[in-house]
Amino acid sequence: MHRAFMGDDRIRRPAATGTLLILVLASLHASGPVQAASKSATIGFRLTVAQACEAGGKTGAAAVNFGTLDMGTVPSLRNQVEAAGTLSNAGAIRVKCAPGIAYKVFLGKGRNDTGTQRRMIGPQGGLIEYGLYQDSGHSRPWDRTNGVSGQGSGADALLPVYSVVKPQRTPVAGVYRDTVQVVVEW
Repeated sequence: MHRAFMGDDRIRRPAATGTLLILVLASLHASGPVQAASKSATIGFRLTVAQACEAGGKTGAAAVNFGTLDMGTVPSLRNQVEAAGTLSNAGAIRVKCAPGIAYKVFLGKGRNDTGTQRRMIGPQGGLIEYGLYQDSGHSRPWDRTNGVSGQGSGADALLPVYSVVKPQRTPVAGVYRDTVQVVVEW
């Protein structure tokens, strides 16, 4: 048991404890005042901007998919049917390339093509021939040979797809579909 008496300049403790206290106080006095210290080092950061492009549909949640260009509902194919994939609907192609990167976008033949003609397939194997174009006048086909060229700016470029169904024999009523591969080259 240790006791200290107030008002007495002497602290009475067992001899071993007193020796330890003297050693601790002596080591603190010998080391001088305690000072704050710091060390510094560096850390490097690196980011490589690739000469690359990305593509998808409209910006937002479904940006990975180009969507479906809905050509509407018609009672017959006696008249030409036209549709355009634009900013306001699905079917437009979004391309975003690093600044200065030249790119070209091609469209595949589709799943039901004849080799020269794209076709949508529907009920009972019915087929509807259609074409895809780069322009609203339908003068520039958009396929694996004829692509749309552009220059990357780092921002989205939206490329409209113009679709045409020329007059032809009307098949069985129902929904007709096709899927076309989009290829971006840079």
